[in-house]
Amino acid sequence: MRLFSLSLLAVAQIAFALSAALVSGGADAQSPTLNRIKATGTITFGYRNNAVPFSYRDRDGPVKGYSVELCTRVAGSIQKELGMSELKIEWLPVEASNRLDYVISGKVDAVCGTTTMTLGRMQKVDFSLPIYVDGGSVLVRARSKLTKLTDLSGKKVAVITGTTTEVVPIVKLDWKPVGDGKPGPVTLRTMELYRVHAGIP
Repeated sequence: MRLFSLSLLAVAQIAFALSAALVSGGADAQSPTLNRIKATGTITFGYRNNAVPFSYRDRDGPVKGYSVELCTRVAGSIQKELGMSELKIEWLPVEASNRLDYVISGKVDAVCGTTTMTLGRMQKVDFSLPIYVDGGSVLVRARSKLTKLTDLSGKKVAVITGTTTEVVPIVKLDWKPVGDGKPGPVTLRTMELYRVHAGIP
């Protein structure tokens, strides 16, 4: 297997249903979400399991990761700003395909993972400041003659459902969504299972 660049820059953020003013430190911000958090004493975060190193459930049970740590600190700031003596954090697993729906419906107050901010998504949820900058790459078999993105035109390409790489209109591709939005990378096994020419991890 080998990789080549997708020439795609992805800036990851945390998707929030919370008031952006309070997340950034505004003590006077009000929202139904914040009112409910204060009334129940609980904040609910969504996380994508196996999205190492950003979010995952440790074999011993706790949810861990870079994004999880950031969300934990956000919860601490909210607790302080709302003058709460205690704030319980609940963790709910989400998939790439439903994470924003969970935020919109109120099942979670924020998704602690890597979510690329797009104009369409900005109309539905709030986003944190950028927490990670990433680039895309394409996985192909070692003997493949595919060496650049335009070589993929008309080819079947495996992508994770619900991610921005699924809809990048750089060249005309025959996208093959895999895993029904389940977290985890596209691998050689995935490519063989779906009989595709390449995959975007």
